[in-house]
Amino acid sequence: MKPVDMIDVPKPGDKEAIGDCFRACVASIFELKVGEVPHFVRIDKKAGFHWTYCLDQWLAPQGLWYCDFPAGIMTWSVYAPLDGLYALGSGESPRFPGKMHSVVLRLHRVDGMQIVYDPHPSRDGVVGNITSVGMFMSRRFTCRGD
Repeated sequence: MKPVDMIDVPKPGDKEAIGDCFRACVASIFELKVGEVPHFVRIDKKAGFHWTYCLDQWLAPQGLWYCDFPAGIMTWSVYAPLDGLYALGSGESPRFPGKMHSVVLRLHRVDGMQIVYDPHPSRDGVVGNITSVGMFMSRRFTCRGD
């Protein structure tokens, strides 16, 4: 993981702004420059696709897909095999109440999950707890049966 900062930082009060915290987190985990990762949420707004579809299309050539689930279902049995894995965490933005903000997490067998990087210049993290966790999974290990 190589920390990468956001470049689209919305100003408080700008209700139309679309920050790129998620893309900065993806860039950080994959150790890329932020400009090498598409702004999936902005693509979603323009094209009408859900942002995860755009993300999965970008991940497919690498043999990966994105899996996102509620943080509350994370248990020891989930953390044990993922010990040390970097993941994306989302929670309420401290700057835009009711809007989501993404950070980089590290999963731990004993400690659960910890925020290790916030791409926003303030480094404020999220308000309260992480509400969802997203991981990059290998396409070799899907349950589709094909």
